[in-house]
Amino acid sequence: MTNILKATALIASATTVALFTACGDDSGSGGSSSYDPNASYSVTIKTNKGDIEADLYNDIAGVYVENFVNLANRGFYTNSQWHRVIPGFVIQGGISAEGEQIDQFEDVFHPNMKHDSAGILSMANAGFNTNTSQFFITHDATPHLDPYVDGELKPCAVRGTSCHAVFGKVTEGMDIVLSIEQGDVMESVAVHKR
Repeated sequence: MTNILKATALIASATTVALFTACGDDSGSGGSSSYDPNASYSVTIKTNKGDIEADLYNDIAGVYVENFVNLANRGFYTNSQWHRVIPGFVIQGGISAEGEQIDQFEDVFHPNMKHDSAGILSMANAGFNTNTSQFFITHDATPHLDPYVDGELKPCAVRGTSCHAVFGKVTEGMDIVLSIEQGDVMESVAVHKR
């Protein structure tokens, strides 16, 4: 089984988890409950500070978009906290309100995954092939997180090498991103399929 198929199987089932048992229902925050690899997606991340609108990069980050869309549609992110905020760097969320996250899945990087501006949605990880439900949004450009440098894949499997998968970008609400403080709440994530 290829790495992509393994990752897809993990995402599709989302029943096994590394630390906890992930739970959720199909009453999520809106949108179609089934992921379409050929669709264009955007999301509305409703927070206690206001709404963040973002486009998702299904063309270069399908595995990650599928993960995010499926979790959002299940309501996984509903009422979860932004648990890590580093001013001038990122806001991070993706642990459910019950303290759960999904099992790890493998990386599939693309040369166009670039942390080249504020508002980039990217996967949080603890090293190569350790993606879960956690993600972050950048406050500014953070090119040291890119998986590629000058068109060459970095040695992502080497401990201490930062390689993060970009899967979207904020289109409206960057002021909200910058206002988020640790402990603020992601009230819901609504998926819009186009």
